[in-house]
Amino acid sequence: MESSLRVNRAALNSKEKTLRATIARLKALQEEMEAKNKDFEIEGAALRAQVQTLQRQLSRSLHEVEELRAKAVAMDKRYKDGFDLWLDSMNDMLAAAPITRAIRVPPRPATA
Repeated sequence: MESSLRVNRAALNSKEKTLRATIARLKALQEEMEAKNKDFEIEGAALRAQVQTLQRQLSRSLHEVEELRAKAVAMDKRYKDGFDLWLDSMNDMLAAAPITRAIRVPPRPATA
């Protein structure tokens, strides 16, 4: 009976050691996970800040593009209006000028 008790105690001690080792490994894994979670939180905050910065830059860039587009449209209109005025004045001058002879149109150059 004593030998059976010793065997049982030895088995219990072995199981206890195994359980303690398992618990120690689990605690180490838990600490590692908590450290990684903190790292991920820090990295996530940094990424969110970068995204916000990029969004602000994009917003400014879009605003600048819209301003440039509006300026280009205004310039195009101004030059088109200027050309139209010039063309009208040329037509008026041609209409007012006396025609003394037919206008000779030069022939087109031959293409090979």
